[in-house]
Amino acid sequence: MKYNGLKSILLIYIIMTSLFNVSFSSKKDKVIIAINCGGDTYEDADGVVYEKDNYFDTGNASDYGLQYDISGTDDAEIYQTERWAASDLTYLIPFKPTAGKFVLVLKFSEVYFQMSNEKVFNVGIGDKVVIRDLDIFDRVGKAAAFDEFVEFEMKENKIYVNVII
Repeated sequence: MKYNGLKSILLIYIIMTSLFNVSFSSKKDKVIIAINCGGDTYEDADGVVYEKDNYFDTGNASDYGLQYDISGTDDAEIYQTERWAASDLTYLIPFKPTAGKFVLVLKFSEVYFQMSNEKVFNVGIGDKVVIRDLDIFDRVGKAAAFDEFVEFEMKENKIYVNVII
């Protein structure tokens, strides 16, 4: 799976699960892969183990967020590290399941910018934009946990997503 189209993003981690509309706090056994972007291996309060930042094709790692106490989560550490880029940020995630429905969970926290509209970006899977004009600061303010969920389906070795435009 090629995950790209991110601009100057504070991407924290990625989870894929084989359930739609799942409550992740009780479904750690359904997690296919979790990545602590920009950080080391981490086990969250629910027992989900996040791999050390891996599978990135571009971008820079940063722990700038360590100076902030992230609100809205019991797992501040996974929101305090990041991978960012001034242009596209790309992850190439090894994802080869058979057919099924999945959820990509993206965890964000804005720790650098100070106001809305300073960082607005799109998120893509392959060449499809799945989240458009995301402004984390505008949604939750500074140093607060914010999660996005993207549902997709695998059929005949192809990824199908509902495109948000």
